Amino acid sequence: PLVVQKTQKQVDNIFGIYGIELVHAAQAVDLHKGQSNLKMSAQTKALYSGFRKQVLFMDTDRPLTDDFEKAALFFRSY
Repeated sequence: PLVVQKTQKQVDNIFGIYGIELVHAAQAVDLHKGQSNLKMSAQTKALYSGFRKQVLFMDTDRPLTDDFEKAALFFRSY
């Protein structure tokens, strides 16, 4: 049981890390879209659109804790 608990904690942490990466990647896409002719595959566009419904573009400085939590939940359910 202890091994299962530790493994579950690692999986939860990975979703958190991937969520943080997704926040940064989506922000980079938004900032890059205005500067060049950015093209995304259908799958990437679907992921991006679904993600942006949950986590909005950061146009002002704000705490990102809620965004990171929403991103981890989005990633887990995607």
